Amino acid sequence: MPVKIGERVKGVGRQYLVSNGQLQDYRAVMLELDYAPGKPVTLDLDAAEALGVGEGASVRLVAV
Repeated sequence: MPVKIGERVKGVGRQYLVSNGQLQDYRAVMLELDYAPGKPVTLDLDAAEALGVGEGASVRLVAV
């Protein structure tokens, strides 16, 4: 899923395990996201930095 940097909507959505696609510098975080298939995933700056990704990068999502 492509990443968009912005303000996440809090208190809406469901829990996801979000990870970067890297092997050597793999990182993952648990986030509550209001995600819609086919749309970019909106991450706040803190989450993007924790994952080591920027605008337009790809992440993987698993609903939990």
